[in-house]
Amino acid sequence: MWAPSKPLLITIVGPTASGKTDVAIFLAKKFNGEVLNADSRQIYRDFTIGTGKPLLRGQQKTSGRMPLARSCYDWCGPVASGRADSGRIVDGVPHFGFDLIPPTVRFSAADFQKYARRVIDGIISRGHLPILVGGTGLYISGVVDNLVFPPAPDLKLRARLERLPLKTLWRMLKRRDPQTATQLLKDGQDKNRRRLARYLEIIMPTGEPLAETQKKTASEYNVLQFGLAWPRKKLFERIDKRVDKMMRDGWLKEVRRLVKKYGANVPAMTSLGYRELAAGEPIVKIKAATHEYARRQMRWFKRDKSIKWVPGGKHGILKTYGIIDRTVRAKIHASGIQTGARPFGRKKNATSPTRFGQSRNGQTF
Repeated sequence: MWAPSKPLLITIVGPTASGKTDVAIFLAKKFNGEVLNADSRQIYRDFTIGTGKPLLRGQQKTSGRMPLARSCYDWCGPVASGRADSGRIVDGVPHFGFDLIPPTVRFSAADFQKYARRVIDGIISRGHLPILVGGTGLYISGVVDNLVFPPAPDLKLRARLERLPLKTLWRMLKRRDPQTATQLLKDGQDKNRRRLARYLEIIMPTGEPLAETQKKTASEYNVLQFGLAWPRKKLFERIDKRVDKMMRDGWLKEVRRLVKKYGANVPAMTSLGYRELAAGEPIVKIKAATHEYARRQMRWFKRDKSIKWVPGGKHGILKTYGIIDRTVRAKIHASGIQTGARPFGRKKNATSPTRFGQSRNGQTF
């Protein structure tokens, strides 16, 4: 439910290679926005080419650092210390969520939720529009739906579970949580040992199904969600071309360097494409695995009926921009957020409303 007292949050979701970053940058320039990236692979340092970080996609026109008031490393779950995430400029737009942790560290959706709240608060305090963009569904849902996550992971239990045979893990999950097991089978994840172990780790201490441990609560934001829809054939062609470009950019060399530096068993090395290249798999297998990943992403996002789907692609991009632009403006105007207590263009303690594209003293951003 929309409320003038809540700040506005725009989210851009969709499968890999659907052009989410381009749309986010367009909106950020249109509405004085800053972008928060929600990608569970791009959070890792040194994993650059194969994760598609925008700095290697020809989108960086200026370079710099965006100051963030508070360091993320004293409250981001397993990350206890380190430098602050001060953001970076991509095509003139502040971005957050890249290179947060080393490849040896695990980072959960609950950790991202804590991080995202701090970054979004910082964006709002600067009088700008927060734009959450990415393809990691649980990261997005954790912020948008204000999920209540289960307690901190039991690493000893996880280690014991990960030593069990795959068939044993599957039987245990089917017996304890048939609904989750059915969904995993539908998503083609019934042989994902890491996911099976993690789900059992959450379920076993309480005996409750997974759905009961990740409950939605009232959102902290007025959320507008947009999804980029592509014809499957066109999307797969984009994925294949992107994989080919990554290989030309030196992806295999990057993987070899990372294996030499960190080993092949660190958490980040489970990333799609990295594990295949580290194991000597052919490129065609990476493309097929990425196609399947895109299907799973779409199945996840299609379950959320609040997402407004707009066309992707060269011929649909102007239509997409127009739809999003009109929807954002109409929603803000109809709900009164522009003059509410905490609209996106106004700082928390401001005494007068801020118009689109203007700072408190009236200067254009």
